[in-house]
Amino acid sequence: MGNAQQLTGPVWRRNALFGLGMLSLMLLGVAASLAAWIVLPMALLQWSPSVVVSGSMRPAIEVGDVVLLRPVADGDVGVDTVVLYDSADRGRVLHRIVQVQPEGAYVTMGDANPTPDSDPVQTEQLRGAAVLLIPWIGGPAAWVVDGRWGAVAGAMAGALCCVRLAAFAFDPAYDPWATAQRVLPATVLITTGARRPAAAGRLLPDEVRQSVIGRLAEQTAVAVARHDSLLGAQP
Repeated sequence: MGNAQQLTGPVWRRNALFGLGMLSLMLLGVAASLAAWIVLPMALLQWSPSVVVSGSMRPAIEVGDVVLLRPVADGDVGVDTVVLYDSADRGRVLHRIVQVQPEGAYVTMGDANPTPDSDPVQTEQLRGAAVLLIPWIGGPAAWVVDGRWGAVAGAMAGALCCVRLAAFAFDPAYDPWATAQRVLPATVLITTGARRPAAAGRLLPDEVRQSVIGRLAEQTAVAVARHDSLLGAQP
């Protein structure tokens, strides 16, 4: 094993890397799940996302949250609906409707603001009504808007570290509960059990099957060697 020397180290280091790998895998899983809550409604329901970049809707909506918006038709929004609208002097604003005027205009206000917005909002200004809130996931985009490039760089570095550390969660050489006597699941799937006829239950042609079994055996031997090299370096 050419890289065995690089893998040797005390047992606490192996356990720590495995633990960090599991933690990184969990964080990546949470991020992927939050992203799925954005992508799926966009694809299936044609909802549009908007990243919150101001604190005017605190505490219900925080900076860095992503709000998914459904299209708005005439008369289908009312008091307490959170809407995204175009403002001539402030760009796009995400505020709550607090009053519907007789002529059909909407009075809006941020939950954290002491007074309503100065200009009523017309129906043609509305760009969507909020239906779903995804917390935190839009933080990097909000930092870009604010020019917080240090935070953006830190988030990117953290994501790369998580991707690198997650690999240790899949490496049996770093698994504290692993032993040298292991069977890969793929081996069980493609080999024939002792109680069945030799020709039964095969998923692959014989030539391909033997090639795959050989590769799996090589991978198992590498994992065992890595595991033994790490255990052998324990004090």
